[in-house]
Amino acid sequence: MPASTSKGNSQHPQASRRRSAPVASRAAKPDPDPVSRPSTRRRPPRPVGPLIDSAGPSPDTPLDQVFLTIGIIVGTHGIVGELKVRPVTDIPEQFEVLGSVYVGDEDRPRKIQNVRFHGGNVLLKLRGIGNPEDGATFRGQPIRISGKDALPLEDGEYLLFQLIGLDAYDEAGQKVGTTVDLIETGARDVFVIRPDAGGADLLLPNTEEAVLEIDPSERRIVVRPLEYW
Repeated sequence: MPASTSKGNSQHPQASRRRSAPVASRAAKPDPDPVSRPSTRRRPPRPVGPLIDSAGPSPDTPLDQVFLTIGIIVGTHGIVGELKVRPVTDIPEQFEVLGSVYVGDEDRPRKIQNVRFHGGNVLLKLRGIGNPEDGATFRGQPIRISGKDALPLEDGEYLLFQLIGLDAYDEAGQKVGTTVDLIETGARDVFVIRPDAGGADLLLPNTEEAVLEIDPSERRIVVRPLEYW
């Protein structure tokens, strides 16, 4: 089955999801928690290109042991210290249901006092940041959440870090290589598989024909190389 994700593979993987079906970004859906509700707000388009820029946790790492980046602080807004955050999750509405977030590498969360959306960014008012000067010191820092606070994954849906580093096998059980990246093309995502024997990377679209099985707990993905289509 092909995949759907929550973006992420870096020291703090991002919260972008890939689905194991011909991929399309998941529409906002309500969390089982009654305070979580879908939004009609349109998301800004995500850029086309590779999603991975640094090593992240192992694909089989339990979610409660992972911190996920859901945004990057790009500036401040107004006079009360609101942070202007560029979301890196495909469900930015989750900002509205979070009680607190971590800023940068801080080991204590900051309470969210207010959330609003403006021009494709999230304007975030956090405890302890009361003016633009304080907020400006955090420019470029990630906004993180504990994996246990992430919106629940649906069946066939994976966080991006759960897909990177999987051993890729063909239908005969022969190892093909290792997944090293996922590329957004606009139409569907493309898995990048690095052959163990060297040579050019294999590029496989995230479709039912090419991606047959995904099992992060076993660190494996079963694929059908293009020559067998």
